[in-house]
Amino acid sequence: MKFSEQIRRIRTENELTQEQLAEQLGVSRQAISNWENNRNLPDIEILISITKIFHLSLDYLILGDDGMGNMAKKLVKDGSENRRAKMNLISISIGAALLFLGIACIGIKAVSVEYVDAAGVLHENFFLLPMGFLFLFSGFIVFLVTGIRNIVSGFSDSSKSTGGQRFFYIGLCLGVVLLCTGGFLILLAVNAETSTGILGIAVILGGGGCFIAALRSWRH
Repeated sequence: MKFSEQIRRIRTENELTQEQLAEQLGVSRQAISNWENNRNLPDIEILISITKIFHLSLDYLILGDDGMGNMAKKLVKDGSENRRAKMNLISISIGAALLFLGIACIGIKAVSVEYVDAAGVLHENFFLLPMGFLFLFSGFIVFLVTGIRNIVSGFSDSSKSTGGQRFFYIGLCLGVVLLCTGGFLILLAVNAETSTGILGIAVILGGGGCFIAALRSWRH
């Protein structure tokens, strides 16, 4: 039995109008109407309230008669999306930290003083540049893998994607493009001695902003 049929039966058996049921559950009458017409489903907190008010089994509301109602499918999907969102948050945090370390190393190298002492020994922080590029490359790989993983997942379930999820995939794609462009500009500045380094850093920060905006859209 679908949840729409369950909630309608609960309401009619208790001789309640949609308005009265909505007041007991603390939701709008439109929400009750949407549930009964199978337009959407309530959250787990609402289900718990229903079981307490009407003394029903939570298993019955979730599983239905056949053991796998549409409510159970929704909860499974919600759990999967929450796990994916947490993994995205961890991945983006790691990627952002690596990018920050890379930019910091390159910035310190750019402003550090290099000199040759009286003995003819060159004093410079030569290790900062390769370390900076290593951090940048590692951060780029983290973002790239995260983006590809979510894009593939989004296309495989495109018919069920919400507007926020679609914006999430677009933000990831744009972030990857900006990271690639920013890295190229920094490499160009180092190897060709051009003035594109600052622009490259700004573009990379813009890419990081796209990833953050994409994550926020997913969570909402």
